[in-house]
Amino acid sequence: MKNKQKIISAIFNLSNQRHIFYYFLKFLKPYWIQESIVFILMVLETVSSLAFPYILKIIIDDVFPNKDYELLIFILFVLLGITVGNIIIGFCSDYLFAWINNRIMLDIRSHLFNHLIQLPLGFYDRNKSGDIVYRMSNEVDRIQSFITSSALNLVHSLLILIGLTVALCWLNWQLFLVSIIVIPFLVLNIFYFQPKIKHITERGQKKGSEVMSYLIERFESVQLIQVYNAYNYENNRLLSQLNRIMDISMQNVTYSGIMRSISRFLTSLTPAIILGWGGHKVMLGVMSLGALVAFLQYLSRLFAPFRNLNRLYVELIRVSVSMKRVFEFLEIDVQKTTDESAASPFSFQKEIAFTDLNFGYNGQPVLQDFSLRLEKGKKYALVGSSGCGKSSLVNLLCRFYELNTGEITIDHTPLPNIKLYELREHIGLVTQENQVFHDTIWDNIRYSKPKSTPEEINRAIRIVGLDGFIDKSEDGALTLIGDRGNTLSAGQRQRIAIARAILRDSDILILDEATSALDSESEGEIIANLQDLYEDKTMIVISHRLSTIQQVDEIICLDGGRVVEQGPHEELIEEKGHYWRLFRKQLIA
Repeated sequence: MKNKQKIISAIFNLSNQRHIFYYFLKFLKPYWIQESIVFILMVLETVSSLAFPYILKIIIDDVFPNKDYELLIFILFVLLGITVGNIIIGFCSDYLFAWINNRIMLDIRSHLFNHLIQLPLGFYDRNKSGDIVYRMSNEVDRIQSFITSSALNLVHSLLILIGLTVALCWLNWQLFLVSIIVIPFLVLNIFYFQPKIKHITERGQKKGSEVMSYLIERFESVQLIQVYNAYNYENNRLLSQLNRIMDISMQNVTYSGIMRSISRFLTSLTPAIILGWGGHKVMLGVMSLGALVAFLQYLSRLFAPFRNLNRLYVELIRVSVSMKRVFEFLEIDVQKTTDESAASPFSFQKEIAFTDLNFGYNGQPVLQDFSLRLEKGKKYALVGSSGCGKSSLVNLLCRFYELNTGEITIDHTPLPNIKLYELREHIGLVTQENQVFHDTIWDNIRYSKPKSTPEEINRAIRIVGLDGFIDKSEDGALTLIGDRGNTLSAGQRQRIAIARAILRDSDILILDEATSALDSESEGEIIANLQDLYEDKTMIVISHRLSTIQQVDEIICLDGGRVVEQGPHEELIEEKGHYWRLFRKQLIA
């Protein structure tokens, strides 16, 4: 009863995997013409490769008894022609198949990357960067490896099996029925071990992605490891995880080896049975010696592809796990408008309105019954203690996250009804992380507007005061800044990030602690320049340094996820409320 349940479970798992392969077929579809040509070439290759045993039958039954040397020479030339044709066809099919495979892998990687970079930030909060990189790199590599070699062998083995089955039935169908008596046992063997191998494979690949996450995290924090001399601690943790991977790998090897050994034993019984049964028929004169030899030749080839299929099935289980892990990401919906076809064209003319917002992370509320209106052309500053919701408000405006309840509108159009691409085309954002790439200063600034002119880029550089540093650098604006900008100071990275936002020339500029690494004088100078530059546009500044935001039109003071005060600096100071207490505390400090 237990074995029966295992077999049913294996069949159920196969039906679930079918969904994964149907998804994969979408990437195969554009190349159906090339795939059809490959299939035809493989059929021709299979047919030509099956000619030798039958030619051997003719030589034994017709050439040798009749001592027909001319026929023998003719047959040998035919065999030579078939061999040469088989080699040419094989090369062409292998080359075309490799071309298709590389194109498909290129499509998958490109599609996966394009999909991942459009997913909301909540996805990256839930998934480790190491796991994402592991799936995009290692799992896709595993799929490519399977398609490059194993998939070709799989199709070839299936065609060989079909061809051999036809040949064996044609030679002696009764003997063929005897030869396949072990096949049900081979199938049961596969179904018994399939769920075990699949489960172990999933564990191994999940553990592999965890190790990748661990390594990426440690390399990013190598300074912390060095300053606390945590070498042995980290090395022991890594060894512990690698040992677990090794244990899982050895379990996989054990189950796969047992399954192959059972299959090898079962297939080795068949030739002995056929030789005994067929030899008896030859002695009775019911079957010719050439037919028996040809039958045994075909039979010896029958179980080679069958054993190959057995091995490939194990690989198929493994690659199905990789496909599942890759396509899990592709099945996550990217952010779209509520109704893409009815999305309103975005044109910011009047105001941004936040109405009765409620939002939080992991069940912890951040914004509660939050309402606010921002007019175009005005300069605003958001202030308040850490965790009061300032950055969350920015994240919601950019639609990095979706609201729990409430509504954000631009000129009375709800945010979800504005095409996401158009919305972000009109927003320039600089955060306190100051994200920069391992590239030149010039290309880091140009990133926000690839088609910008040198004059526009140089203007942005001057506004943020980066021209002095660039003039002193040997390579100027073409200076490589290193991984995460490690060759620059924090202030220089911030200037690059601000210059990038300026170059975009968007209707809405958001500075989220974007000048925290600069001295007060430099910060005040940049913000003053931006106020002049964005005279007819909206600017939102988030800063804990209250001395530099006094010249904005309105200061919005947040506390507990709500607006508690709003107005110009002088008015809020006179009211001696929450903002006054924050300002006074900084003056005393």
